[in-house]
Amino acid sequence: MSKNDSRVPAAEIKDFSVQETFTDAIKHDLIRHQKKSYEYFTTKGIDRVMREVFPVTFEDKKVTLSIPEGMSSFQLDDPDESIESCRKLGKTYATSLSIPVQLYREETGEFKVQELRIGNVPKMTPSATFIINGIEKTCVFQLLRSPGIFFKRENVNQKNENNVAKFVPSRGNWMEFNLDARNRFWIRLGKFRKFHLATFLKALGFEYRTVKGKKYPGELVFVSESKASKKSEENMDKRKKVASYRKQFVKVCEGWKAKSSVKDDEGKVIVKKGQLLTKEHVDAIQYLPENDGKEPYVELDVASYPDVKIGKDEDAPWAFQKCFEDGMTSGLLSRDECIKEIYLNFRPNDQVPSSEAALDFIWKRFFEGEYYDLSEVGRYQINQTFQNEDVPLSHQRLTIQDVVRGIDFLINKVREEEDSDDIDHLGIRRVRGVGEMIAGELKKGLMGMVKMAREKSRTQDGETQTPQTLIVPKLVLRPIDRFFSTGELVQFLDQTNPFSELVHKRKLSAMGPGGLSRKRTGFEVRDVHKTHYGRICPIETPEGANVGLITSLSLWARIDEKGFIETPYIPVEGGNVKFPKKEKDVQFFNALEEEDFYVASSCVFVDQKGNISGPSHKDRSPAEAVRVSARHRREPQWVDSSQVTHLDYSNDQLVGVSASLIPFLEHDDATRALMGANMLRQSCPLLNPSPASVFTGMESAAADSSGYVLKAKGPGKVVSVSPDPDYPEEGSKITIEYDKAQPLDDKGKESKKHVLSLRRYARSNQSTVIDQKPVVKSGDKVKKDSILTDGPGIKNGELALGQNLTIALMSLDGYNFEDSIVVSERVAKLGLLDSVQIEKFECVARRTRLGEEVITADIPNEDDSLLSNLTRDGIVRVGTEVGQGQLLVGKLTPKPEKERTPEEKLIWKIMNQKGSDMRNTSLRMPTGEHGVVIRVDTLSKEDSGVELRPGVLQKVDVYVAIKRRLTVGDKLAGRHGNKGVVSTILPEEDMPFLSDGTPVDVILNPLGVPSRMNIGQLMELHLGWASKHGGNRAKVPVFNGCSMQTIQDELEKNGLRRDGKSIVYDGKTGAKLENDVVVGVMSIMKLNHLAEAKVHARSIGPYSLITQQPLGGKARGGGQRFGEMEVWALEAYGASRALQEMLTIKSDDIEGRNLAYKKMTRGEAIDLSLKPESINNLDKEIRGLGLDLEFFQHSDKNEFSEEILDKSDKNEDSSESEVESEANEDSNTEVEQKVTSEENEENE
Repeated sequence: MSKNDSRVPAAEIKDFSVQETFTDAIKHDLIRHQKKSYEYFTTKGIDRVMREVFPVTFEDKKVTLSIPEGMSSFQLDDPDESIESCRKLGKTYATSLSIPVQLYREETGEFKVQELRIGNVPKMTPSATFIINGIEKTCVFQLLRSPGIFFKRENVNQKNENNVAKFVPSRGNWMEFNLDARNRFWIRLGKFRKFHLATFLKALGFEYRTVKGKKYPGELVFVSESKASKKSEENMDKRKKVASYRKQFVKVCEGWKAKSSVKDDEGKVIVKKGQLLTKEHVDAIQYLPENDGKEPYVELDVASYPDVKIGKDEDAPWAFQKCFEDGMTSGLLSRDECIKEIYLNFRPNDQVPSSEAALDFIWKRFFEGEYYDLSEVGRYQINQTFQNEDVPLSHQRLTIQDVVRGIDFLINKVREEEDSDDIDHLGIRRVRGVGEMIAGELKKGLMGMVKMAREKSRTQDGETQTPQTLIVPKLVLRPIDRFFSTGELVQFLDQTNPFSELVHKRKLSAMGPGGLSRKRTGFEVRDVHKTHYGRICPIETPEGANVGLITSLSLWARIDEKGFIETPYIPVEGGNVKFPKKEKDVQFFNALEEEDFYVASSCVFVDQKGNISGPSHKDRSPAEAVRVSARHRREPQWVDSSQVTHLDYSNDQLVGVSASLIPFLEHDDATRALMGANMLRQSCPLLNPSPASVFTGMESAAADSSGYVLKAKGPGKVVSVSPDPDYPEEGSKITIEYDKAQPLDDKGKESKKHVLSLRRYARSNQSTVIDQKPVVKSGDKVKKDSILTDGPGIKNGELALGQNLTIALMSLDGYNFEDSIVVSERVAKLGLLDSVQIEKFECVARRTRLGEEVITADIPNEDDSLLSNLTRDGIVRVGTEVGQGQLLVGKLTPKPEKERTPEEKLIWKIMNQKGSDMRNTSLRMPTGEHGVVIRVDTLSKEDSGVELRPGVLQKVDVYVAIKRRLTVGDKLAGRHGNKGVVSTILPEEDMPFLSDGTPVDVILNPLGVPSRMNIGQLMELHLGWASKHGGNRAKVPVFNGCSMQTIQDELEKNGLRRDGKSIVYDGKTGAKLENDVVVGVMSIMKLNHLAEAKVHARSIGPYSLITQQPLGGKARGGGQRFGEMEVWALEAYGASRALQEMLTIKSDDIEGRNLAYKKMTRGEAIDLSLKPESINNLDKEIRGLGLDLEFFQHSDKNEFSEEILDKSDKNEDSSESEVESEANEDSNTEVEQKVTSEENEENE
């Protein structure tokens, strides 16, 4: 290896896992759910939305818009700009969407087909992000309550006890059945008042008929047509429901099971009895003679329903009988009255239409039409609850059977005295992915487009109508644009380090549109649930108001097509484990599917034959049948190994990706583990990080999924590593020639030559550095999956978010009191915790009404030393070191010109004065900032492909790299929630040192360990110390780590004490410390809370326009807030002058402020005799305490003022006489000193 080669050979890894992993059938892809969701949108989502919206008919069925047969419902083109170009030019990385639309006029039978370009839909990048107007964003998935049917008990064991079963749709009104303590049935539709259930059943067409000779007294029957609705069969369109009192017609769709065989017009059987209908079958049925190309409908059979007992007792009432008896007492006897009653429930102020029209209105609210949608998930959940598969998932409306089964469901729950459904169970909560959200926004846009097209069809001439004249494409993408620009779930990507990006993409939020509110949610929703096991991380969540509402996916969790979270299990048969070799052999279950299985932990001992031979690796049994701990219906229990049906896939299945990076997590308290997991995301990428000496093994998988680590796709050779010609200042290129052609992209394009573009010294959203460093050089041989690049905070293909430092747990002169941290100057000198931030400064030249702003180096009345760093164009040179106040971009802005006399104008012209009508608005480095200019981007309207905002002529972006060295006030942290602030940086010679003279790097307070209960940091300290002396790195997987006994053995093996302590000497005196000290190695991170970026002071600055008080915050040049409690402190101390300043001229006393400024500039004493409103406020406060203040000036004459003035005059006189006497004494002493000095000179 050459001297200049920066690559360091990786240290030997020693695995301290207690148990070997069962299988590696699943490869980690931690952003797979994001990619799959967007892939659903581009493959199925758009097509499904198009077919839901089209066809639409306007003007009494004269004009129909539809998708042409035989054509794809949409087309997506490749993006016009590259990802890097969109970042630089501030554009959106998007793909063009086109849809074919067919217009059919029934009068003429004419068809017009046109392909319409709708616009650009944002496209997901390979790293699962979106670039919107040059800004990188990500979409957080939403965790919502699934639609379906649910049971709830209210006011249990009270007089007003109520039992509720409700249908919750994805869109539409809720249908809620109630059974109260007096066994009365009620129904509530939507948010309106409740009424008797019998009223609703009667309106739908149900009657209660007595039955003789049966065990039950009667049955609920769907009645035949009433006399009022008898119509000739010829005039009734049987394919559609026409307010029928007897029949329910349902649209024939994919997934139905045929109850009888279907033949075509030639007698050939198209569909056999019991066969599931496919899309081809539905199309064939649609063109049978009786359907004539129109959508086919079929009559749904509705059986009679025998009555059931409400309770278990013999004297319990019969449900339907009591329901109808209660309905009779309500006074609504006829069916027409019931229909009108329900109609008025929805439209209380409307005139009641005919019974047929009113029933049709009710029907469209629940059983058909656009107003109600259960969604595929809701239909699936209802079918699972009712154990009924007659209705296919494609039918997403309620049916008559659903209503009766819902009532039966309520009665059974009450009879069995079951508890309420657990609404926090992950079996009834689902995840909305980014693809589903965009599809929903697209549907909104299409519905708006259809509405506009309907209005246009009324005004346009029929002959000139075309799809293009009716459709306004902008309306379609407006909701999508709004979703990506202002949506709550599309967030500014957290790019503090690569790991924070990864975690952000795996977040789940219970908030957002249709979700929960942080103000109204209680503890139950936020708490960890048993079904979270293996699906949602129980550790990682924010600490503030969003605790429990924002969570993270577990390490191995996946999201299925319906949105339910699944987790993997290994199948077991008769105590024998069937180890999966491929991913398809692993079984994934959602929370409901898992309930019936017996799932044992992956900690069980499995012998070489694959049989479960003990509950753990420590407890092995030679017997054939052993007892192991397993979960069944969410409860842990001991069962025989033969009963076990599945094993957990992995030991770290419980936790998310953040917690899986904490070694010895099982020894940390949960709250501290939470802090540790959250602080990993705040770590600054260091200039030269080192992989942790004690690690869990997940670091490489996290780095792979971050998108910054590029790997070879096959064996080959590195041809070159060179600067990128397109972006020489920020990129490099790696060219590889493979031995065989390799697929290079998702489209399957193959080539032997592969050119990889890297991002060098780019700025992240959080102003940290994004730098993909090549780790190969020209001529290197590579294998499949060889690492080609490292990213920020990544070393040798692993996450390296900190430095391995020598730590001592001891106190040092109070400098590490209350979590303060003492750091050696060696750490600062070597730059071990140094990082770089890149700040972006923007300057825009606009066209104003007074003229155009100019970017130039010719700025009048400016210091030449400041202008020397500018180019001719007025922009700072790349590589210039800049400090506060220095010019970055020179800019002049027109100002209103003063009226001059002709003589003045002539003189100005002769003297050739420039800039007299322009003011200097140059871009300067902010106060307190310093750095090096690393890049300048200039965009103007003349450049091709550049789109600037209206009125903008030129835009200049200056990127300045600022080196952040470790300073006092910086925040440091470990991985176990142990955090603190640097209190002092001591010289290396003053730090405590070991027997061999090695000084420690960091001193932590030992009192920070016991009360926090994060013992994992001690175990990391000891094992890191042993690994340092053993020359290796220790791998300690989560929930599979070694014991303290093993660590002690490792310490002893490397010649160290078993207790992990060392003899330590005082750095200042050299004396041996009285007690031995725990010394070890721990990975320490520098968090993105840097003192240098936060320290700020103000002497003068801007004021608020309205309140006239100083602004707040560093960015606005604000001051430190002197609040109410600080005022109390000055009042208590009696600092009246300081208090008066704070409340007056330093606050909103405009007159006093201006007067003070004048006095200071003249060198006069500041007069605080004014009485602004703030003093009146203070007066009111003191009066509230029972003290009466009276204000007066020297000119006022009253008994108090005269007395005080007399005293002040006397004091002044006495003080003047004292001053005179002091002056005389001083002059006398001066004369005496002068005389004595003259005498001394003469003597000399």
